[in-house]
Amino acid sequence: MGTDLAKAYVDAVIEAGGDIVVVGPHAYVIARTINGTSSKSDEVLDRFGNVTHLKKEIIAYLRKLGRTIEGE
Repeated sequence: MGTDLAKAYVDAVIEAGGDIVVVGPHAYVIARTINGTSSKSDEVLDRFGNVTHLKKEIIAYLRKLGRTIEGE
C-alpha cells in the first residue's frame, strides 16, 4: 500500500511540473519551477498531505526512475 501511494505521489508531483529528485542517500527535494507550475505542485502537496511516513518508498521509487543527484 505504501509503495503504491509513494509512486502516485511522485508521479503526481512530476506531472504537475515539480522536479523531484533524490539528494544524497536519505533525502529528496522538490523544486517547483517558475513557469506557472508552482500552484499545480502546491495542489499535489495539499492533496497528499504529510508523506513523511513514505520517505523510504519515495526515495526508492525516485532511484528506480533515475531521478537522483549524487554528491561527491
